[in-house]
Amino acid sequence: MKTILLLFLMTISMTALQAQTIVKSVEAAESESIDISEIDAQYADALNANEELAVFNDHQSEFFNSYRQLITDIASHLNSNGFLFDGDTRMYTRIYFDMNGTIEHFYYSSDQAGFNKEKEQQFNSLLRPFLSEYQFAQNANQPFAQCSPVVYASSK
Repeated sequence: MKTILLLFLMTISMTALQAQTIVKSVEAAESESIDISEIDAQYADALNANEELAVFNDHQSEFFNSYRQLITDIASHLNSNGFLFDGDTRMYTRIYFDMNGTIEHFYYSSDQAGFNKEKEQQFNSLLRPFLSEYQFAQNANQPFAQCSPVVYASSK
């Protein structure tokens, strides 16, 4: 009975870990030898200048509106949890989604944002549970990714 209970708890723990969104700065990923180009290879481009490569080629406007809402929701979540940017903050982001719109990875440039280690840890710890539960409004027939520069406005 103890063995069955232990196996059950391990299975639940593994499922919970797999469902957690990876939130990490590009700089931390590089220092951990994470090759983002390998991750890129597993996801199609949501939008692309070459329309044949874009997952949302026929629905660009809907995708763009959903993506803008995601960025707005992230900013609202950070603000409502006391995360303050030092002035308007520009950062590069790369977001990876599964077919159903669940966010699997969120990478950003900590250096570009001007974060120190403490600010980076706070940013990660606030975003990880939020993005793990966030449901993007679009889905596709394959996993997809979108990168963009984002400017988060100062809430001061």
